[in-house]
Amino acid sequence: MDWTHATQVAAVALFAGAFGAMMGVGGGVILVPGLIALLGLEPRQAVACSVISVVATSSSGAIRFLRQRLVDVPLALQLEGSTVLGSIVGAYVAYRVSGEAVAGLFALFLLYAAFSVALGGRHERRAPDPGTGAQDGDPDGAERRSYIDPASGAEVFYRVRNLNLGRLAGLAAGVISALLGVGGGIVMVPAMAGRMELPIRVATATSTFMIGITAAATAVPYLAHGEVNPHIAALCTLGVMAGARLGSLAAGKIDAKRLRWLFGLVLLYTAGRMALRAGLRLW
Repeated sequence: MDWTHATQVAAVALFAGAFGAMMGVGGGVILVPGLIALLGLEPRQAVACSVISVVATSSSGAIRFLRQRLVDVPLALQLEGSTVLGSIVGAYVAYRVSGEAVAGLFALFLLYAAFSVALGGRHERRAPDPGTGAQDGDPDGAERRSYIDPASGAEVFYRVRNLNLGRLAGLAAGVISALLGVGGGIVMVPAMAGRMELPIRVATATSTFMIGITAAATAVPYLAHGEVNPHIAALCTLGVMAGARLGSLAAGKIDAKRLRWLFGLVLLYTAGRMALRAGLRLW
């Protein structure tokens, strides 16, 4: 790999890290297509490098989100078991499908994520109802939780819904993480910010917290099959780490609605590129 390619990989990784930290998707949604387009890597090789960088860098964004008290830790622990199980299943499937099939699946899930988050409603309130906790006509009896929005300083209240659906999403996230190298956030953020009714900031922060464990389980089979290029993986790791630091700083300063639409637009563009790699046309 020459200096031109090395610079390109580092630049893509920097942007991927920043974007991933802001949206809680680990950066793989940018990094994997970038490695395929810039270096012509086979999808499994690109996925392997992405997974390694996710393992090494997810803690960077997660630590800041924990300090900001944006991570719903109890929820993350409830969902992580099914996510790890899914990553084991996904690793088994990854070596039984073609690279074109992987690229096509990537495009489809990017479309799902873009429309679920960019067009989905956010169920959050800026002021509390009278009283606190699971009451006041709430038929689900869900515990009320809150966080302080770093952009406005307002306290935002929410309740977690559809926990079983969240577990199914976690299982799917693990499979997708192993197949596509995206850390699982591509599934978890839409699920948590949509049907589970978490505010977008809590969804992205909780997803970032979960990503490292999922990616660690995913990395083992790729390492065992020798798919990891150490030079590219090292550049990706350094670039994503620097980008994640910048992204986690910027996330709290960007309006949540704009953040959601930015996420959707970038994913739509990336879906188109991956569809072309798979020999498909989305538009």
